[in-house]
Amino acid sequence: MTITAEDLRKIEARRAALINERSSFLSQWQDLARYINPASARFIPTDRNKGDKKNTYIINDTATNASRTLQSGMVGGLSSPARPWILLRTSNPALNEIRAVKVWLEDVRNLILDTFLRSNLYQVLPVAYEDIGTFATMAFVV
Repeated sequence: MTITAEDLRKIEARRAALINERSSFLSQWQDLARYINPASARFIPTDRNKGDKKNTYIINDTATNASRTLQSGMVGGLSSPARPWILLRTSNPALNEIRAVKVWLEDVRNLILDTFLRSNLYQVLPVAYEDIGTFATMAFVV
C-alpha cells in the first residue's frame, strides 16, 4: 500500500484537528497531574525533568490514594495476569454449546492470554488505569 500526498494531507489535517481539540483540556490535565500525580504526565514536549521537586502542590494525598486504589482494583478485578479474564463466545448461542467450538474458543483465549503475558500489556495497563483515575481518559496502542 502506497501513501499518497492526498493521504498525507488528510492525516495532517486530522492531526491538527486532534491537537486543536486537545488544547481545551491541557490546562485541566496539567492541574490534575500537578495535584494528584505530578510524576505521571508531561503534556508539553518542552516539559523536561529538571530535577525539581514535583509534589509541592499536593495538599493531602487523598486524591492520589484514590487514584492508586482504583488502579489496583482495576488491575486485580478486570485484567489480572493471575487468572483468565477473557471469555470468548460466538454470537450464536447454539454454536456456543458445541464441544468442538468450546474447545476452539478456549484455545484461542489461552493464546490471547499467553500473548498478553509475553508482551508488555501487564506493565502498561496499570499506567492506563491510573490515567483513568486521574484524567478520566487513557490511550495506548496494541
